[in-house]
Amino acid sequence: MIETAKEFIQRKNKEFDKEKKLKFKHIERKGKYIHWREAWIFMPQTNHPEKVFLFERLRAGKFEG
Repeated sequence: MIETAKEFIQRKNKEFDKEKKLKFKHIERKGKYIHWREAWIFMPQTNHPEKVFLFERLRAGKFEG
C-alpha cells in the first residue's frame, strides 16, 4: 500500500524532529561539514497531490576532519 502525501509529511516531520544535525561529506572526502536543520516545510504540489516539495533552512556549523 502506498502512503498518501499527508502520511508521508507526518512521518518525515517526526524524523526531522529527532535528527536536526546533518553531516555532508567534503567534496574531496577529507572530512565532513556539520549543518543544523533550523526549520522546514513540506508542501504538496497543487496539481499533483502525491508530489511533495521540501524547503529547509540550514545553519552552517563546523568542519570535522
